[in-house]
Amino acid sequence: MASHARLILETLDKHLAGPAHVRLIGGAALILAYGRGRTTEGADLLLDDSEVQALIEQANFGEALERTNAELEPLGLYLTHTWGPEQQILTPRWREDCRPVPLGLERLR
Repeated sequence: MASHARLILETLDKHLAGPAHVRLIGGAALILAYGRGRTTEGADLLLDDSEVQALIEQANFGEALERTNAELEPLGLYLTHTWGPEQQILTPRWREDCRPVPLGLERLR
């Protein structure tokens, strides 16, 4: 059975209008990147303002997010937060230390 985190991202992928690159943090990142057995009902993203703006312009991110959460609401699942770097304690090399997670989705990377 697919994890809740994967279902959330698959649903978001379905509603995006174009390509989107995001960074996962928290429980969803641990589940999808490292196969941890932990459960989570949400997925958190880490993006700076320019990345969010690009997602809005290129992939209709705001509407895709609303549709994703509406579709998943009956299951108690949701895409929770889009954090900015200023809201996290990060190393100076945090961008370079991010690792790709091969999800095999159409639009979402």
